[in-house]
Amino acid sequence: MGKKRGHGEGTVYQRSDGRWCAQLAVVLPDGRLVRRTVYGKTQREAREKLDRLRSQLASGLALDGGRVRLADYLAEWLAAQEGRLRPRTLHRYQELVAYQVVPFLGSLRLDQLTPSGVERWQRALVEQGLSAKTAEHARAVLRRALADAERDGLVARNAARLARPLAVPRPVVSCWTREEAQRFLTATLEHWLWPLFALALATGMRQGELLGLSWEDVGDDTLLVRRQLQRIDGRYQLVPLKTERSLRELPLSPLAREALAVQRAQQAEWRATPLWDPTKPGAQWQLVFTSHAGSPLIGRDVARSFQTLAAAAGVPVVRFHDLRHTAATLLLEQGVDVATVSRILGHTTIATTVDRYGHLTLRATAPALDRLAGALRPLQ
Repeated sequence: MGKKRGHGEGTVYQRSDGRWCAQLAVVLPDGRLVRRTVYGKTQREAREKLDRLRSQLASGLALDGGRVRLADYLAEWLAAQEGRLRPRTLHRYQELVAYQVVPFLGSLRLDQLTPSGVERWQRALVEQGLSAKTAEHARAVLRRALADAERDGLVARNAARLARPLAVPRPVVSCWTREEAQRFLTATLEHWLWPLFALALATGMRQGELLGLSWEDVGDDTLLVRRQLQRIDGRYQLVPLKTERSLRELPLSPLAREALAVQRAQQAEWRATPLWDPTKPGAQWQLVFTSHAGSPLIGRDVARSFQTLAAAAGVPVVRFHDLRHTAATLLLEQGVDVATVSRILGHTTIATTVDRYGHLTLRATAPALDRLAGALRPLQ
């Protein structure tokens, strides 16, 4: 049992379940007495939370955190995320909070949030037509915000973390066969976007990574994937990759070399025309893939052109991102081990690759086990 402190210092003690509890009583300006409680796995953790709580007493939010409306807390929390999150991620958080969280839960006080309430909210989102995946993304944002509230002692528990997750269907991976990929590349050989399509199939790079590739990242034998192009609030930006594993150096295959050589040659022709504007962002950043005028390429326009060309080539019309799935599938079908494929794709973990292409990795292991069985056959 921890000893009690003097008036205004708070009390720290250990509960019967082993957790440490710290309590602080504060008189609000309107005369109300508010008791705040924080918890910790150790006495030290509980005392540190209590000290943080005491240091926040000048803030009305800290004085009566549980009575703050969720909408008000999320507004302050999002403002604090500027500079901590990538611009596009922050924009997505703002969208989810504005359209999915606040309309349903925003009027509740922090101390009124419960795990069951969060589960009901998610079911309501799905019943109104939202996908389970998006509903889970919204819960993830709420969980992250409430984690900060819990850390600061504004709530005793994170209701979003304790809520049971929705069952999110496994995404269906669409891709081309080798023959379909070859047919498409042959049919589009004379199109000015052919180098982009060919490099996508040759490397498995994401669309943003391809559009953010600059000539300084292209060497004699390798290319460096280190940035991606994003359009945020109407402006093009070159932003860091999502994870450290996404940063990777890829050897240039013959197809990749040909694609880059064709692109370098046709871009040199564009630079010699009056249409080329060296002040355009694509020209200034020395991007590999630009418009004829030197502007960065717009992702949705590229995707639209890609699907139009796929239909004309007589191959299944898939998403541009499915070129990445096609590259991964062909690598695995050629017997490349899953760890190498994971590095090529820049997945955070090998588990991500296995989860997405598990049916292919299982097919690839069958011949290996057959060879093992042959090696273990009894001697005659």
